[in-house]
Amino acid sequence: MPRALLTRFRVKPEPEDDPRYYQVLIYSDKPSMYAGWTRWRGKWGLDRGVASDPPAFEAITHSFAGIRIDKDGTETDSPCIGFLCFHLNCFGAGIVSHEMTHAALFWLHRLHIALAQLDEDVALAERFCLAQGQMVCDFWSKWFAAEKRRARMA
Repeated sequence: MPRALLTRFRVKPEPEDDPRYYQVLIYSDKPSMYAGWTRWRGKWGLDRGVASDPPAFEAITHSFAGIRIDKDGTETDSPCIGFLCFHLNCFGAGIVSHEMTHAALFWLHRLHIALAQLDEDVALAERFCLAQGQMVCDFWSKWFAAEKRRARMA
């Protein structure tokens, strides 16, 4: 069965200040999403120790800490900190917000900020909420732009 990847794009928690991003992949249906998820896990080297049968999920956020090795051998943190997979048979504001919250929590972790710190620091809590909201806004803006392009091509 061919993969039915409809679109892919990036969402960033802090577009102005931070190079980190999530790769978003949207598929036409669940079997295509599972096939794509399996492919992406392999591409990013994330399939070690993971069962070959995908677990039951309707969408997924897969976060990771990657290292990029330049031609000269220099290692740097990869700006890609994960990917999010969705399919159109289970797609809407609730599930997108849910997955973006997972993504924002891992982003906090990558910044070495403990979740408990949000209770103690109002500015930090606001930064987290703005990042989560930014990714949700980014998602819907890019999704609707992709849909307009697909409609023009049809």
